Amino acid sequence: YYHTDHHWTTMGAQAAYGLWAQATGHTARAYGLTEATDSFRGTLYSKVLLPDSPYDTVSIASDAAIRSMDCDGQVSDSLYSMAALEEKDHYKIFMGGNYAKVVIDTGANTGKSLLVVKDSFANSFLPFLVKDYDTITVLDLRFYREGVQPLADQADDVLVLYELTNFAADKNLYKLNKS
Repeated sequence: YYHTDHHWTTMGAQAAYGLWAQATGHTARAYGLTEATDSFRGTLYSKVLLPDSPYDTVSIASDAAIRSMDCDGQVSDSLYSMAALEEKDHYKIFMGGNYAKVVIDTGANTGKSLLVVKDSFANSFLPFLVKDYDTITVLDLRFYREGVQPLADQADDVLVLYELTNFAADKNLYKLNKS
């Protein structure tokens, strides 16, 4: 975890990916990490605002290339929004933030698709999945208003990835049963 934020660092997400791969029968791939910034102060810092709080480093898996990513109609050719480094919330480097629905076309040619139901915790984890699936559809139930079941029916695999206290308190999980 970051010193000043409640999310996984990229190294933490990569370690979780290794465990996920092992548990699901996938082969964990090695991704090189590149430092994107060494001046990140996250949500915990914003609550306390101690001026001598340490800065965190944010890294990216620079070899996690994709064909395209559609975030609620905003199309990009990268999982990373480097413009976020000019904003206060550097964690938005991962996908540019949170969206109701994201569709990632990876170009991996695996013949498989994945549905991910998540909170912001999963944003740093998603890049590690791009070589395992052709298409990754990502839903954030805080914002998503349509039926989830049709997307689950089309997917080869489904991953629910939340920070535990967020999952326990999420009042939107009923949407998983919505057609």
